[in-house]
Amino acid sequence: MHFESTPFEELRHLPVRLLATEEPWQTRLAMDAPGAGRVDVCWDSVAASASVVWMQDDDPMVALHRDLVNAVWVSSEGGEVRVTIESAGHEWKSRLGLVVGARVRIDDSLWQG
Repeated sequence: MHFESTPFEELRHLPVRLLATEEPWQTRLAMDAPGAGRVDVCWDSVAASASVVWMQDDDPMVALHRDLVNAVWVSSEGGEVRVTIESAGHEWKSRLGLVVGARVRIDDSLWQG
């Protein structure tokens, strides 16, 4: 399985906080959503996995995990950070999309393919 992600050097120029990880093939970042809490996203290019945790007042509101991840893309536009996590199995594909700005939006799609 081939794993792709936004290059680390590009992440450094986005409005995210890069957090320490245990291994060099792991990436972890945090994004603040004023009034809506914080969203942490981490991925592991060796294990081909990714996790998203949306915290509000130190309470987890949403926790999502994906295996069989083949891509994680992070970008910024109009004061919002956009994260797309793509996964695929033998007969299915999924896309988990996050938009973090003044609020948090999550779109989770799964389809046969």
